[in-house]
Amino acid sequence: MYPSLSGPAGAHHQPKSKTGSGILFPFKTSKRSDFEQIVRAVDEMFFSEENAKLWCLGVEGTTYSVKDGKVVFIDEIRNSSEGIYKSLQVRYGCGSDVTQMVWVNSREMTKYDENYARINAEVEAMGDVIQAIPPTPKFDDRQAEEAGTLQTPLSDAFERWNSAFLTGSKSIDKDWDAYVKEMKSLGIEKFNDLYNANL
Repeated sequence: MYPSLSGPAGAHHQPKSKTGSGILFPFKTSKRSDFEQIVRAVDEMFFSEENAKLWCLGVEGTTYSVKDGKVVFIDEIRNSSEGIYKSLQVRYGCGSDVTQMVWVNSREMTKYDENYARINAEVEAMGDVIQAIPPTPKFDDRQAEEAGTLQTPLSDAFERWNSAFLTGSKSIDKDWDAYVKEMKSLGIEKFNDLYNANL
């Protein structure tokens, strides 16, 4: 994770959802008489402090120990050729996006090298470098059709220009205005207005 770029190259960031993944119940489950107990059990299973730590690090004494307040993984995991992160997932079934619902950054950083942890700390100190994923607009059928009609050529043009900028066949400094002009001609302003009016 690196600091965001500035200028015509972007205010680049990787959008992240603050909620991430979660547990969904079928509608029929919500009609069960024991639905509240089911929700409480799932809540305990994934979101309690004890189990959040279990899903992240594994079992203390089996996958890691705590020395001087720091998490130290067992040699088998720490010295694994696939790295701590992958080793925890493959060998012990923890530390994965699928099962780990609570992410505590200081815990997460124990799985990576010092350089990665340092970069994360620097970026975190900057504030708002990684922005939340924007909300989804609530279009009615007509608006959804109009948005889709506008979005398809805009997405195609973006992919073409993005590839050209990345490969160097187009220059961000010299060709940026042409890119903006094309996106405007394809209706990006109309699309933005439609999108923002329906949030």
